[in-house]
Amino acid sequence: MQRILLTFAVVLFTMISVAGCTKSPTPTTTILTERMKTLEAKNARLEGDLRATGMVREQLRQQLVDQEVNEASLRDQIAQLQVVLQERDALKNQLGEASAQLKARTGERDMLNTQFESFRRQLRVQLEQTESNLSQGTRTPATTPVGTIVSGS
Repeated sequence: MQRILLTFAVVLFTMISVAGCTKSPTPTTTILTERMKTLEAKNARLEGDLRATGMVREQLRQQLVDQEVNEASLRDQIAQLQVVLQERDALKNQLGEASAQLKARTGERDMLNTQFESFRRQLRVQLEQTESNLSQGTRTPATTPVGTIVSGS
């Protein structure tokens, strides 16, 4: 009978233990459950941050591509403007040369105009002398040769 009592006691103890464990959670289980919920929430937040970071990375990558295209366009414009600047400098040089030629030609014109006016005055004087000599009736040769009038100026 002792054996039956001992077996009965062991079965009763086992049943009570199993019933006790299933009814109320232990503090360790509660702490682990809370810790697991906290970690799951943190994991979900980190996954959201990862997705947001991925989207920002893609936006930045697209901006980089756009900026590279813009840079290439600006380089092309710079090359075109450098050609325009070279053409402008060449035209400035041509303008300077043309201006120098114009000044030289203007000087020549003014010099010839002055010589012409001098020649005209001397010719008028000679004509007046000739007319006055003819009106007086004397024929005297002109005092100034014609060759000196033209080359004298």
